[in-house]
Formats: sequence, C-alpha cells, structure tokens
Amino acid sequence: MRRSMILSTLINLSLCLLCAALTVKGQQATGAIEGTITDPDGAVVSGAKVRLTHTATGRVIDLTTNNEGYFIARSLPSGSYNVRVEQGGFAAGAINDLVVQTGQTSSANLSLKLGAATEVVQVEGTSAQLQVDTSRQTVDGVVTQEKIVGLPLNGRNFLDLAALQPSVVVRDGGAIDPTKGMAYRAVTVNGSSGRASRVQIDGIDITDETVGTTSGNISTDAVQEFQLSRASFDLSTSLTTSGAVSIVTRSGGNQFHGSGFYFFRNQDLGARLDYQTAAQPFNRHQVGYNFGGPIIKDRLFFFSNWERTYQTTQSTIINNDFPQLTNHAGLPGAVRLLTNKLDYVLNSRVKLFYSHGYSDDLSTGGGANSPFQNVNWTIRHTVGADITGSRASHSLRFGLNNFNNRIQS
Repeated sequence: MRRSMILSTLINLSLCLLCAALTVKGQQATGAIEGTITDPDGAVVSGAKVRLTHTATGRVIDLTTNNEGYFIARSLPSGSYNVRVEQGGFAAGAINDLVVQTGQTSSANLSLKLGAATEVVQVEGTSAQLQVDTSRQTVDGVVTQEKIVGLPLNGRNFLDLAALQPSVVVRDGGAIDPTKGMAYRAVTVNGSSGRASRVQIDGIDITDETVGTTSGNISTDAVQEFQLSRASFDLSTSLTTSGAVSIVTRSGGNQFHGSGFYFFRNQDLGARLDYQTAAQPFNRHQVGYNFGGPIIKDRLFFFSNWERTYQTTQSTIINNDFPQLTNHAGLPGAVRLLTNKLDYVLNSRVKLFYSHGYSDDLSTGGGANSPFQNVNWTIRHTVGADITGSRASHSLRFGLNNFNNRIQS
C-alpha cells in the first residue's frame, strides 16, 4: 500500500509539472531569433556554426544550421544580440545589435561571401530587424523601453502607453470599479470594457479576476518593455477574447546602471477644473530609484527598484439649495512599489531568474460628504527558467501572487 501511494504521488507530481510546462510554454515573456544562411548563389549552407551573444550579460549560445540552412533560438530574454555565422570556405557573417523584443521573432538571414574565415561581412542589426515577421499569425505590438523612458507620463503609469497601439484605449481603473482608483489602469481593446484584458508580469498572470485590471502594480522604471496582443492569442492568454498585456521586468547586466528622481506638482502647475475661479489645492510628491549590475561577471546579475508616490487633492461640494451640504475635504492617496530581481546564467543553454515584487496603495474615493478609503497590497514571487536548445526550447514560470484589499469609510 505504501509503495503504491508513493508511486501515485510521483505520478501526480510529474503530471502537474508537465501541465505547468505545457501551460507556460505559450507565454510570450521572451523572444526568438531565426535565420536562413545562404551562399552567393542563394543555395542554403548547412552545418554552419551560429553564435549568439547577449550584449548586456555576455551570454553565448552556439547553434548549427540544419539541412535547409535554417536555425532558430527561442526563449531569449529581450535585448540586443550579436550574431556571428562561420563556415569553411566563406567569410564570416555578422549582425551586430540585433534587437529581440518580447513575443517577437527577429530575422537574422545572412548571405555568406566566399573568402577566408578571418574576413567578416557585417550587417547592421536594424536592417535585419525591419524585415516583416512572417513566422507568426498574431496581431500585436511592443512598447519598448525607449518609448517608456522618452515619452511623458502623467502619474508615471507605463500602461498609459498601451494607447500607442491601434484600437486600444486606456482608462483609469476607477472607471470600472471604485477600488481601482489612482494607481490602476484598464486596457480596453477593440471597444471592450477592459475587464477581460489579461495582464502578465514575467509570464505570471496578475489579472484581478473579480473586477478586472491588475491585482498589483509595478514601477515604470522596472519595466524593460511590454507586448500588447489584440488578436490570435496563444495559450498564455486564456480566459479572454479581447486583449492581453505581457510585461517584462528589467534585469542587471555586466555594467552598473542606475538613476534616481524626485518630482513635485501642485495646483499652480495645472488648469482650473469645472470652470472654477481658483484651482483646488493639489500636491503630488514622487521619489524613487533603480540600480542594477553584476554580482559575478557574465554569470549573476541583480536589479533593484523602489518608488513612492504621495498626493492629496481637495474635494469641494457646493450646494446652493442646501447650504448645509456644502463641504470641503482633503482626499489623500499613496503608492509604494518595490521590485527586486536576480538573473543567473547557468550555462549557454539555461538562464534562471527570481523576481520579487511588492506594491501597496491607499486611494480615497467618493466626495467630501461621503469619502471612503481603499487599500490594496500585493506580494509577488516569480521563479523562471529560459532554456534555449537546438532541438527544443522552453520557458518555465512558477509564481505566487498574493493580493489583498480592504475598504473603509
């Protein structure tokens, strides 16, 4: 009996792990590079050695073209890669700074020239990147870190930039539920309400299943980029037919990078609302930092981010018919966001990571006569492995997302 119970437990555990692997395989928190290698006459070059180098971490992935001269590397973290191809009797071919984006497949087709192996024929990464991706049927787009950093954001919520994609409208979370005011956003796609749009961070679903939007937040400075899918979803976007957002957090690299900020805004920096003769009192303070770099060069990296927002607005109700209902009240709000991440390059095939996120926010809804306060706080743990092989590739994600909410009058 005992032996049969142990065997049954092992079988169940194996099935759970298999189901988890099959489920997360569809998650698009990574990208891919594919290419076909040809000679000057257009004939395919089989057996060519292909080396991919991740410029940020120095990770090297070696592949070989098949009989059709084709290669593909899946489950690649987003970022810049150098591609080098070598084959006897040909000059080496190279593509520098080929950009890999979340959920996208970058093309690295090369035509090798006859010559010595010491010669290198180089192609700029941007020219290869601009080729049309014919390997995928999805309708989606990626908002890159350049746009996140370079475009203005009122309130510093990066999801506002989802509106850059066609047929997408971003609304304040309070528009669909009063518990989602201030810090949350609802991403509406193709005229939907936004309640059914799925949201993932590093491959883990953080959608609030009760009212929509997300169950937690993340600082703009902690986002590497995010993909917004609008049609032809894969297995990672279950329970929706409207839209899906896949967010990838930043990682450290072989160089130390960091920044800090402090922003202040009050009523003197905004327009008067509702035709009032004077602007209502308003104060917003935002402070934070991000810092990342190597712990062990080419092997172990860290990234840390913290952000705090505090603001207060003045709610004014003027009732000429019932003067006793005229009232003024301050409505405070506060948001704290924390993200920490460790990345470990186990070998050329396997990259592991652990990500920890914490967010809490206090928002005040209602009006001066009947205000209420809502508190949300979330703790997120994610462990992942990206395995890139010549025959099989996998992206595995295991996570815990603990979301709590409290409303008080």
